[in-house]
Amino acid sequence: MRLITIKLENFQRFQKLDVRLDGRDAAIIGQNETGKSTIANAITWVLTDKPYTDEPGYTPKSIKGKDFAHNLDHSATLIYELENGRQIELKKTLRETWTKKRGSTTAEMTGHTTSYWIDDLPLAMKDYNSRIAELFGDSETIQLLTRPDFFSSAMPWAKRRHLLLDICGDISDEDVVRSDKDLQPLLELIADRTIDEISQIARQRAKKCNDELQLLPARIDEALRSIPADLPDEEDLEERIRKAVSALKSMRQELAGLSTTAGASDELMGQLKAARRAYSDAREQHESAERKAKLDHKARRRELEDVIDEIKARLRREKWSFEQTTTERDNIAARRQKLVEEIEALVASRYTGETVCPVCKQDLPADQVEASIAAWNEQRAKKIERLTEEGKQRYSAAAIRELQAKIDEIAEAINALKRELTEAEMRLSEHLDERVETVPFELTPEETPLRESVERLDRLVEEANADDPVIVEARGTMEEKIRKEEEYLGELQRLQQQKDLAARQKDRVAELEAREKELATEFEAQQKIVRLCETFVQRKAELLTDSINSRFKHLRFRLFVEQINGGLKEDCEVLIPSETGNLVPYKSANTGGRILAGVEIIGVLGEFFDCHLPIVIDNAESVTNPIRTSAQVIRLIARPDTPELIIELDESRESEAA
Repeated sequence: MRLITIKLENFQRFQKLDVRLDGRDAAIIGQNETGKSTIANAITWVLTDKPYTDEPGYTPKSIKGKDFAHNLDHSATLIYELENGRQIELKKTLRETWTKKRGSTTAEMTGHTTSYWIDDLPLAMKDYNSRIAELFGDSETIQLLTRPDFFSSAMPWAKRRHLLLDICGDISDEDVVRSDKDLQPLLELIADRTIDEISQIARQRAKKCNDELQLLPARIDEALRSIPADLPDEEDLEERIRKAVSALKSMRQELAGLSTTAGASDELMGQLKAARRAYSDAREQHESAERKAKLDHKARRRELEDVIDEIKARLRREKWSFEQTTTERDNIAARRQKLVEEIEALVASRYTGETVCPVCKQDLPADQVEASIAAWNEQRAKKIERLTEEGKQRYSAAAIRELQAKIDEIAEAINALKRELTEAEMRLSEHLDERVETVPFELTPEETPLRESVERLDRLVEEANADDPVIVEARGTMEEKIRKEEEYLGELQRLQQQKDLAARQKDRVAELEAREKELATEFEAQQKIVRLCETFVQRKAELLTDSINSRFKHLRFRLFVEQINGGLKEDCEVLIPSETGNLVPYKSANTGGRILAGVEIIGVLGEFFDCHLPIVIDNAESVTNPIRTSAQVIRLIARPDTPELIIELDESRESEAA
């Protein structure tokens, strides 16, 4: 599209101006205040109702003295040649509105009205703007295609980025994952969640694991500190207890055998020895039975605990398998549903391409429309075929059924293990309730007659030996030794109880350490997912940047900024080669570099919008290199030695098609 004629009447500094460009490149030359910007403002005012210079409160009204000139029509007319060779005339006029108030003899200016014409046909503002949008695009598009600085400086970076993604196409998460084998573990996770969601979930899980991991060392240390130090070996302690019991038995037998020829008769002493032996044997049998019962009870408890630990380990494995298989099934089902929806949408879609010429409003030739429809149908069929094949290969209903069957099987195994665990825990609980009651031999029913028999015979022997000081002293010495040995045996039994407590605490430590290991494994797994997500973001940044930069010959774009914490923040900065070859941000480049960058951007945007408008370049004197573009170029050149405005047409088209 080319600009043929510019006509201005009472438009700012021009009372009347008629410029014929005939669609050629032009240089509008003059010193400051000669009207170069006025012409540029007139072009954008007609098309967008805004000035080229972004002047706030802009008005095309002429200045007369120190005030605006009144009662004049301020108009601008542009004649364009469209792509099909047809010419179209656009005209806008601003005029003042004057009103006489009741009782007044003079009129007062009460506002302004703007009139619109296309090819001498007056139109309402809405219809005029609608027609402009059909031919040239909306106001923002027009500024993007006519002003080299608009994209890089006037447009917010987020909109710049969005527009670039529209031009080059965004990259799907699946494409990013498939581009890097290290990212393959994310393939199943992205079926129903975004990378941000996956990363957030992984971070939360990792934090939960880490929080619990921070508490475990203190709990383990507390359990360890409750274990008595310097406890004897289990077998050594049992041996010492056995020896102490045996020593007591011997001492009691020796005590029973003390006699003197001057004292009790051999028959009486024999009876006493037999009574003491019976008492000692009964005590030994009682204490031996209690020790055996305690050892058997302890062994059974450990046996039941081992069974429970083994069931819990199997249960953890089955639960993990259940979660993994369920996630896999849900991901495949979600992706399958998405494919079905996409296929259904494609099947239901209908051709919406052009059947009417957007310029002349005439029906396009039937063969051209049919060819477009056929091409569209072929493309749709290929996409349906590709999606269907993808569903069959990777997301089939059979695969989902197979996974569901596996899930049901695992769930049944989990329920069976839960029942087995409940039964094992009940057996352990019942076993713990069946505590081994330790009853002192002295409190047993069998002890009383045995003791009374010994006491009766002791009295008889004491009476018979009452006058024998040797026997009295020997008996006293032996009784003291027995008392000390009994204290020693009691101390050993207390150590045995501490050993039992220590064993329970060691089991608790082992349980906590197993949990610590389990949490550490889970923490590392979630951290790995977080690292994969970070790698994903970096990889996507690289792919997006490469995709967009490939559209431009000289420019580059910075789409992400690396944060202090290593993350990436979205951005959209135009980078321009400097004279040294280094890339510098748009705002840091010289004026000529910014202009050339803007022209290159307009070229890419023109291809995307399929519209090429005349480009108006202010400060064009800063450009020393040729401006290469297929669009018409109108350069505004400031020249101090040119007091009157000069318009030079480029007969040879200095600018060439890129």
